Amino acid sequence: MARGARQSSKSGFRVITGPVSKTFPSRVRVEPGELALTAAAIADEKHASAVVVIDIREISPFCSYFVIATAANARLMDTVASESLLRIKETFGISGTIEGAGSEEWRLIDYGSVAIHLFSPDGRRFYQIEKLWSDAPRVENAPRGGQAEAVTA
Repeated sequence: MARGARQSSKSGFRVITGPVSKTFPSRVRVEPGELALTAAAIADEKHASAVVVIDIREISPFCSYFVIATAANARLMDTVASESLLRIKETFGISGTIEGAGSEEWRLIDYGSVAIHLFSPDGRRFYQIEKLWSDAPRVENAPRGGQAEAVTA
């Protein structure tokens, strides 16, 4: 386990509490759009609501896509987060880091090029992340196995 990490007894996923290298093995090549659509599909499958994928490649130097979803309660937020971490690890062989594990309002799962934002309904209204990134196009969910296509909102 990484330095500064601890195992969460509540949800079973790693909680990063200190600086950790986010370097992924060089042999792993993941298309960010595919990762974002997979994360969105997992959130939808686990009954998160208002799932949105935003393409921020043209306006952000640090990330390619945001996946934003609302979970009705903290238990659902934990379920979506743990299922996302597990299935993305199984599918792509990469691990994300999570922030906000003790919060009732939000979770952030960071994969470098893709950030998954999970909010409570109140947290989503408060942070208004879609408004903050309103210049970025939303991604039209492609059929399974298709490519992500950016569309203007």
